[in-house]
Amino acid sequence: MYQSDYLSIPDAIADLHARGFCFDFSLQNNQLLCAQQNFFLHASECNILEMYRFSSKGNKKRNTLVYGIECPKYHLKGILMSTELQRLSIGKTAVMMDTGASTLGDYCWKHLLN
Repeated sequence: MYQSDYLSIPDAIADLHARGFCFDFSLQNNQLLCAQQNFFLHASECNILEMYRFSSKGNKKRNTLVYGIECPKYHLKGILMSTELQRLSIGKTAVMMDTGASTLGDYCWKHLLN
């Protein structure tokens, strides 16, 4: 069972790491870059298992989002961090999760990539 009421971003990351989310992902050109493996993943290859939002004092667009992501095809589990501002600046894309992912995963991808 995982904790859903983390007090800080480092607490969330430490717990995710302890549970096997060891890779670092970043969003580039509407794809996920796996830093340690140095290759890109398409959204359809990944599932968002967990999402945590950390509020910023003063500016809502600077809220930090922490995602626990798995890529079953490559046996990878990792973490993606973004801000509301980054999410809003990504723009519309046709990349959608239509692979039968969980409702949480569908919701997260739609809001992360749109």
